[in-house]
Amino acid sequence: MKPTIDGLKKRLSLEENSLRISRVADEKTPTNSTKGVMYEMISDMGKVRNNNEDTCAVSQFHLFKEGHDNQILVAAVADGMGGLESGEKASYTAISEVMAYLSNDLALAVSTKNKETLLEFAIRRANDKIMEFNAVLDADRIMGTTMVLAMVIDSTLYFAHSGDSVIFHYNGKLSQANQIHRMKNSNALFSCLGLGKDMKVETGSFPLSSGESFLLCSDGLTDMVKNPQIKKIIASEPESPLKVVEDLKTEALNNGGIDNISIVYGFMK
Repeated sequence: MKPTIDGLKKRLSLEENSLRISRVADEKTPTNSTKGVMYEMISDMGKVRNNNEDTCAVSQFHLFKEGHDNQILVAAVADGMGGLESGEKASYTAISEVMAYLSNDLALAVSTKNKETLLEFAIRRANDKIMEFNAVLDADRIMGTTMVLAMVIDSTLYFAHSGDSVIFHYNGKLSQANQIHRMKNSNALFSCLGLGKDMKVETGSFPLSSGESFLLCSDGLTDMVKNPQIKKIIASEPESPLKVVEDLKTEALNNGGIDNISIVYGFMK
């Protein structure tokens, strides 16, 4: 990620981050799956950075209500930046906060008509937590992170995001569902978590039919691999999530791998 504050770039490793995942494609490796979605995720340090400031996660939730099993899939990618405390703490905190908030209110997630607002509120709570950390840090230790957060219920994907991480919808063609929050003609961000209460949060939704898929990723992928090539890789075997994430990661590395690469991919069965 290209942060707004280039001076905040010292990093620490956080090897115990259990929400990160990097798996090698293997025919014997089962693909993660819910009743309606097969999914995989991967995170890689890249070829230039000396640590990984990204965090990604997928959680499955079940809410039994009135005899019906409401299955909820929540996915998120966060791309951190920071000083001595480092961006991996910001990205890990953001992921942890949104997952905890949504898991504590599954009934609302299912029943509310304002699901995008629920996701926005989860992101703003994560922003508040990171700002609490920043309030007691010196200027050269302030941290921030992007966040793209998605929730799949039945046949609809709802999302909220701040920063320059991206969410795509694939249905034979590849469509970017969100607008990245970068300054015009610049890689600098004008919005992300941790740098102010006036953070911009974009929300939206799109339907997901059988055979369609979605992709969440940090800019370590989109800055290295152009959309036509992303589409080509997905189109080759859209029903094979593990192959898709591995092939996308490999392509980003082959094109330079100058940033951390994090990807969550889901396919509707």
